[in-house]
Amino acid sequence: MTSVNYAAPSAGSASGGAFAGFIGSTLAVAEMEARKLVRDPTELVSRAVQPVLWLIVFGQVFTRTHAIPTGEMSYLEFMAPGVLAQGVLITAIP
Repeated sequence: MTSVNYAAPSAGSASGGAFAGFIGSTLAVAEMEARKLVRDPTELVSRAVQPVLWLIVFGQVFTRTHAIPTGEMSYLEFMAPGVLAQGVLITAIP
């Protein structure tokens, strides 16, 4: 295993250094997830099941019952951002 040493950002670019660190960390996590998916492609299918269930099955049921008042937007438009955020958070849990 190799270790990576990060240089401390200079005082003049504190926000730039923090942003660069965030981007570096994000890319490292994305690379690890891509490696997991390459080793086990069934993981991709299992990760897709929950959002599909929420958007297709429950979305259609709640659209027909009008259980949650969503105003002018459809229930799928109302629910999609939350389902996507939930999928990202669940995926982030090791």
